Amino acid sequence: MCGMAMLALFAGAGASEPAVSRWVEQAAAAAPAPQPAAAVPCTSTPTGSAPAASADAGSPPPQRKGVPAERQVLVDFYKSTKGANWVKQDNWLSETVDPCQWHGVECDDAGYVAQLTLYDNDLDGPLPESLCRLEHLHTLYFSFNRISGELPKNIGQCKSLKNLWLKANNLTGKIPDGICDSGTLEYIDLHVNGLTGPIPESVGKCSALQVLRLDRNKLSGGLPKALFSLPKLSEIYVHHNKLSGSLDTDVTKVGGLKYLFLGDNDFSGPLPALNGLDELVTLRLENNRFSGSIPPSLGELPKLQVLRVDHNRLSGDVPAALAQATSKLGECDLSNNKLACPACNARCGLQGKAK
Repeated sequence: MCGMAMLALFAGAGASEPAVSRWVEQAAAAAPAPQPAAAVPCTSTPTGSAPAASADAGSPPPQRKGVPAERQVLVDFYKSTKGANWVKQDNWLSETVDPCQWHGVECDDAGYVAQLTLYDNDLDGPLPESLCRLEHLHTLYFSFNRISGELPKNIGQCKSLKNLWLKANNLTGKIPDGICDSGTLEYIDLHVNGLTGPIPESVGKCSALQVLRLDRNKLSGGLPKALFSLPKLSEIYVHHNKLSGSLDTDVTKVGGLKYLFLGDNDFSGPLPALNGLDELVTLRLENNRFSGSIPPSLGELPKLQVLRVDHNRLSGDVPAALAQATSKLGECDLSNNKLACPACNARCGLQGKAK
C-alpha cells in the first residue's frame, strides 16, 4: 500500500510537490475510523492529505441505528449544499432508511455521526454552522466539490473533529480565528481554494496537528510564530500564496518536521540555521526574496532529499558540507541567485562562479 501511495502522489510532481490527488483520501474514507497513533503509517511519503486505508476497507459497513437528534443537522447540510443536485444522494432525506445508511454518512457504534465522506460529489454552497452539533464527528471529507463562502466561524467548536479535508473547493474569506479551539485537529487540508487574510496566530492551539496544507490560496501576512510550538507537526505546505516576512528561527523547535514548503511567496531576510531539524526530508523555498548567505547547517541535515532555494537573492559561497551533500540529494536547485559553488553537483544549476 505504501508503494502505491508513493507512486500516486509523486507521479508528475518531481518527487517534491505533493499532488492534488483523490486516491489517498478515497482510500482513507473507505477505512474505519482512523486511530491517532496510526494516522500516517507510510511515514516516508509526504501525503499531506490523509491516513491510508486498513486491510478490511472493502468490507461492508455495519448496520447501525442513528441518533434521532442528529437527523436534522444532516438535513440542514443537505439543503445548504444543494443535495438534490449531488452526484450520489442514496437514501438522503428518507423517512424509512436510518441516517447511518445515507450515502457518505458513517456512524460510530453508539449511532452518532462520526464521518461525512462526500468528496467529488457536486456539493455546492456554504457549510452550515450546525455541523458542529454532531458532537462525535471526527472527519469532514468534502474535497473536490464547489463548497463556497467562508468556513463556519464555529468550526473550532466541533469538539471531536480530527480531519478537515476541504481541498479543491471554492472557499473564500479568512481562516476563522477559532479554528483550533477544540485542540483535536490533526489534519487541516484547505489547499486549492480562495482563502485570504493571515494564518491566525491561534493555530498554536492545534496541539494535535500533524499536517497543515494551505497552499494555493491567497493568504497574506507572515507565518505565525505559534505554529512552531506544535509538538506533533510534521508537514507544512503554504506555497503559492502571498505570504511575506522572515522565516523565524523558532522553526527549529519543530523537531519532527519532515516537509516544509514555502515556495512562491514573498518571504525575505536571511535563512536561519536549521540545526535540529534531523527529520527534514524536503525544504522548498524557491521563488521568494531570501537574501544573505546559505547557513552551513543546510549541509548537515541527515535525511534531506529535496532542496530548492532557486530564484531568491542568496549570495556568497555555498558551504562545503552542502556542496558535498548535493551529489546525494534527489532534487537540488540553487540557481538564479548569486551563489558560487565549483564543487556542487551540476544539476543544482550553478556554474561555479557568482553572477
